[in-house]
Amino acid sequence: MTAVGRGVAAGVRARFCPLCGADLDQPRGFCHEYWAGTDRRFLLWCPDCGGTTLATIPARLTSYEPEH
Repeated sequence: MTAVGRGVAAGVRARFCPLCGADLDQPRGFCHEYWAGTDRRFLLWCPDCGGTTLATIPARLTSYEPEH
């Protein structure tokens, strides 16, 4: 199963490398999900650029809407 396939099975869809944009849906791609408190974190490794990134989805995101 590819990295994206493993992620989809867990409800995650990390399809592209955030550094180079390469498709992570290949046997050598790596996507690992873990939790830190209430945040979901994803460790990603891209075989094309060799980059390792950490993506975090916080439990709550506070933002604003700019005036129109």
